[in-house]
Amino acid sequence: MREDYLSTEQFDVAEGQLWLDLYCELDHVQMENRTYLSQAREMMEQEIERLRMLSHEQLKGFRRLLLSLTEVQFRQGYYLDAEILVRELVVIYIATDLQELDIVDWLEHVRTLIVFARLSSPPQD
Repeated sequence: MREDYLSTEQFDVAEGQLWLDLYCELDHVQMENRTYLSQAREMMEQEIERLRMLSHEQLKGFRRLLLSLTEVQFRQGYYLDAEILVRELVVIYIATDLQELDIVDWLEHVRTLIVFARLSSPPQD
């Protein structure tokens, strides 16, 4: 993924999310080289901060980025950071009229609840 992609004004959250998902999966395949998760985390944090500054927290792409960042933080062992984000997602979904969600939103909501459950008892070392 090109480094300048996320710094452009035309960042497409959906396309960017696909790249970030790929980074997470590549990291899962290459456990001995943990750089993919770190790169994905850095990119997601930058974009999330940009969306926060633009007050775009209710966008579907924002929720998806938060969910992916939560997964990355969980995989890297940053359980407290992941818990803060997943709680933010739960609040966002509570504030959203669930009847207006499409199937993708429902899936993201379920994934959020699964991550929340996983964080309630982190893996033992």
